[in-house]
Amino acid sequence: MDLHGLLIMGLILFSYGWFGTFFQMEGKRYFAAHTEIELATQIQQRLVPPIQMKTGNVEAYGVSIPSGTVGGDLIDVVEADGFVCAYVADVAGHGVAAGVLMSMVKTAVRMHFMAKPPSGEGLLEAVNNTLTPLTETSAYATFVYLLISPEAQVTYSVAAHSPIFHLRRSSGTVVRHSVENFPVAMFANAQFQTATVDFQQGDILAVVTDGLTEVFDSREKELGETYIETALTRLASHPLPEIANGIFKSARRFGKIADDQTLLLVRRSEA
Repeated sequence: MDLHGLLIMGLILFSYGWFGTFFQMEGKRYFAAHTEIELATQIQQRLVPPIQMKTGNVEAYGVSIPSGTVGGDLIDVVEADGFVCAYVADVAGHGVAAGVLMSMVKTAVRMHFMAKPPSGEGLLEAVNNTLTPLTETSAYATFVYLLISPEAQVTYSVAAHSPIFHLRRSSGTVVRHSVENFPVAMFANAQFQTATVDFQQGDILAVVTDGLTEVFDSREKELGETYIETALTRLASHPLPEIANGIFKSARRFGKIADDQTLLLVRRSEA
């Protein structure tokens, strides 16, 4: 075999060896990425199951639809000493890192209610003080909670999140409630403002994440928030799952899902 043939044979053997190494490296990357996605998906499913509950004169329904394999939205309802706390958190980012922060938020909320009797003060401070030493400033969450007393008085707070939509059944109108706060887990020792609102029989409180409002059609027109008020007014007497379905359908018809879409509905019903 001449020198030219040996050179060709050497190049062929080198190519096979390089291809095998490349395939092995890419295979490791693929399986690592696949494992991460699978782990994050399991975190999402366990942390954010659909919510449907009724206790006393309060009923709640919540659904979170991730925009991809794994989302960063959290919904939860906690019962403690006759109080009901329903909340939504929108964690920055996606994937395993967001799932870990979601689990920390959920744990901090539940530990807060285990440690002290429910009240209208201190929840966001407790969550913030728990998370801030453990996270980077880029890891934060917007947050809304509704704390409903046995007398149906609602204490709420909004931390850099979309407002609460309040359907007043007696008048058939929708008002928005909000207060100005920083996100949680961003600044140490931050103080958070709260407010109260009466929660009458038949009233509905709705909390959404911006994935249901920042939806754009083919001409880049934004869906916005008004359609949520329209749906609440039009479907006020319907079961909460039907109201939620109507809101999600409107968003899907308007444009492509670009972010996690989460909705929490709370109604005061007859005991």
